[in-house]
Amino acid sequence: LLNVIVTGVYTTGVLSALYAGALFPLYRSTATLLAPLVNGVATVLAATVVDPTAAMITDQALRGVRGEEDVKLMVMYLALTRLLGTMLAQVLFLPAAEAIYLVARLIV
Repeated sequence: LLNVIVTGVYTTGVLSALYAGALFPLYRSTATLLAPLVNGVATVLAATVVDPTAAMITDQALRGVRGEEDVKLMVMYLALTRLLGTMLAQVLFLPAAEAIYLVARLIV
């Protein structure tokens, strides 16, 4: 579930920032510069939750604690959640643009 959210935020981060700048030209520079902040949140979530879990499953399979099938299943689920995250990004696009606009307005 978290990988779906992380992928959704990654996918929509830059596009929502650009769209916020297009909707509100007065804040376009600030909105565009907020894109790395949005992606930074997704990066931290991926690096602290999703990646360590995948690494643990892979390591356990290498040590023989888990079967190779568990790794194959994990890869399948990671691919599926990436696809679902991309679909979620379509839903997040406009609300994220509005949120970026509000933050840009607070900064400026």
